[in-house]
Amino acid sequence: MLSDDGVFTVEGEDDQSCYMQIERQYAKGSYNIINRKSINLKTGPFKLFKKPGVQLTYRVNYPGSIYRNSMYNSMTKNFNLENTKNEILEQSGKKIDARIDILTEAVKKMQDTLETKSFGTAETEHPTITKLTEWLEDNEFSASYIKNICERARKVFSVDDLEDFDEVQKQVALWIGEKVKVSKVQLKALPEIILLVGPTGVGKTTTIAKLAYKYAYDQCVDGSRKIGHIITTDWNKIGAFQQIETFATILEMPVSKVTTHDDFVTLIEQNKDHDDFIIVDTAGFSPKDYENLAKQKKVLDVKNYKVQVLLCMAASTKLSDMKDIMQQFEIFGYDSVIITKFDESNHIGNIICALESKNKSISYITTGQKVPECIEEASVGRMLMELTDCNLSRESIEEKFGPIVQNRQ
Repeated sequence: MLSDDGVFTVEGEDDQSCYMQIERQYAKGSYNIINRKSINLKTGPFKLFKKPGVQLTYRVNYPGSIYRNSMYNSMTKNFNLENTKNEILEQSGKKIDARIDILTEAVKKMQDTLETKSFGTAETEHPTITKLTEWLEDNEFSASYIKNICERARKVFSVDDLEDFDEVQKQVALWIGEKVKVSKVQLKALPEIILLVGPTGVGKTTTIAKLAYKYAYDQCVDGSRKIGHIITTDWNKIGAFQQIETFATILEMPVSKVTTHDDFVTLIEQNKDHDDFIIVDTAGFSPKDYENLAKQKKVLDVKNYKVQVLLCMAASTKLSDMKDIMQQFEIFGYDSVIITKFDESNHIGNIICALESKNKSISYITTGQKVPECIEEASVGRMLMELTDCNLSRESIEEKFGPIVQNRQ
C-alpha cells in the first residue's frame, strides 16, 4: 500500500535482505534510506520466538519512480487549472471574475504545497547519529534526552567528525557528565540533623547504618570519633526498630523511637548540646499514600534547626516512577538524592534523566548490603563509569571531572 508522504518501512534479517525487498518494487537510485535501527523479529511457530533483525525507513523519489503519491495523484490526476478555467468561461459566457482568479491561485498554491511535501528530498540520517541513538537507548535515557543530545551532535560535529563514532561517543559521554549535579553532605552545625525519606523497600534503614558509621569516623584521626544519635519514626514496618537497634548497638550509638512531633522536638532538645549529629530513619510510604506522607511531614517539621533531607531511591526504579517519587516527596524539601542498590542495575540513564528533570543533585550511592563499607560519595566520574559499551577512558573522565573514588568489594 502506498504511503501518503512516500515514506515506507521494511524489516528483514539484515540490511541486504531489506534492500532486496525494496528493489523488488523500486529501482536502485529511486529511494533514500532515512533511518536504520536494530529490532527483534518474531519467528517460529505462532511467532513465539525472537531473533535479531533490522528495520529500514526509506523515502521514494517519485520523479524517478513509476509510482506516484496517492494523495497528490488523487488531487491532480483529473485536475488541470487551465481546463477548469476554460470550462467556467464556456458555461458562463462571461469574462473570468476576479474571484475565480483568487480561487484558482489558492488551489494552485495548495497544489504546489502538496507537490513539495510529496516530492521534497530528505537528508539521510548519518549512521553515527543512528548508532548514538541506539547506544543512548541501551543505557535507558529518555526519548527527550536522546533527542536533545542528537540535535546538539548534529550542530557541533561536522560530517567528517561524524565518521569517527568513538570520538563522537567520548564527547557525548562528557556532555552527559556535565549535566550531573553532585553535592557533598558536610557536618557543620551542632547537632547536624540528617533526615532520610523515601518509598518502601529502597533500603533506608541499612543506609542509615552506613551513614551513621561514616559520619562518626569521617575526618577523624587517632581513633577518635564524632558522637551520633539515631532516631527512627518507622512505626509501621514489623521489626523496623529491632533492625535499627541492632545496627546502633554494633556502632555503639544510642537509638530512640518517636511517634509524634513533640517527642521528636523534645529528643533533639535533650541531645543538642552533646551530639555532633542526629540521623533520622523514617517510615517508607508509597508516593501515592498522600495521607501518611502528610502525617510524617508533620511529625518531622522542625523549624528551629537546620535539617538536611536526603531522598532515597533504588537504582533499578524506572524513570517515570522516579519522577513520581521525586515529585511526591518534594513536600519534605529534600536537598539531594541517595541512589541505593546501585550495584543491582546495569544502566544509569534513568537516574541521570530523573535528576536533570527535577534539577536535583546526588550525594551518595550504595553498592551492597555490607555495613559500613558499601556506600560511596557520589561523583560524576563514578556515574560515567557505569555507562555500558562506552569507550571513554577513566583518564579522560578524571581529567575533566576529578578523581574517581570507588569502593572495592
